[in-house]
Amino acid sequence: MSAISMAIEHGRPLADARAALRSAVEQTAGKFGPMVRHVAWSAAGDAVRVTGPGFVVDLAVDATHVRVTGELTGAAGMIAGPVVAGLKQIVQRAFQNKLPGGR
Repeated sequence: MSAISMAIEHGRPLADARAALRSAVEQTAGKFGPMVRHVAWSAAGDAVRVTGPGFVVDLAVDATHVRVTGELTGAAGMIAGPVVAGLKQIVQRAFQNKLPGGR
């Protein structure tokens, strides 16, 4: 089992961070299609669980950070690796493009 963990300071209002999170998850589902089997959002829209064969990834935003944690499981985790890597890359782009000060 491999663990995934990252946090990015987003520097935006919570509503904007939620919208960026939703966009990142939608892009991932669009890019990886059937590998993303289930997406379950919290009622507030500030957390989501994305699952597929060999992976479970939880994403959440709060007032300051977006956090990504998850697990790749068993042999199917090796196949799921590109999906998880793609999700992390999409999240990084979605949240780092609009940091204050142009960083």
